[in-house]
Amino acid sequence: MNLPLLTVFPATTPARTTMRGFLLLPAVVMVAGAALAVWRAPGPQVRSATLHFAAGVVFSVVAVELLSLGLATAVELRRGGHGKARAVGIVAGLSLLLLAGAGIGTTVLRGATGHVLEIVLSFGLAALLFLVTEELLTAAHEEEETPLLTLAFFVGFLLFLLLDMVS
Repeated sequence: MNLPLLTVFPATTPARTTMRGFLLLPAVVMVAGAALAVWRAPGPQVRSATLHFAAGVVFSVVAVELLSLGLATAVELRRGGHGKARAVGIVAGLSLLLLAGAGIGTTVLRGATGHVLEIVLSFGLAALLFLVTEELLTAAHEEEETPLLTLAFFVGFLLFLLLDMVS
């Protein structure tokens, strides 16, 4: 049986090796985290710091993508001859469309099947922001807030911000 993905990425291509690396890394990290938690369960402070770090990472990834979208759109509008105020206004209008899209997406996706990947991915962005603000940070704040725990959020944020800028 010859699968199309295997013919596009033969086993010897660098793209196939890179793809395997990207797939393997999260799996290894998850297993290592589970083994560490079973071997020595983290205390409440470590759990809170980990949740702060995770929230910072997710917030960073989402913020960078929304910032890359706003910047790219505004730059292209300016290159096209639009004024500064008009470019910002158009981006503001587009951001309102994101909000409307999230509302429409929840209605449309109720029972949706088939090839709706683009709609699901757009909706996923709003879900990630909700996860950070309502779940991760709420759970992280079950412990008394300290400057070190707040630092964990910003370390996660800055780490992935810098990694995204370098890549």
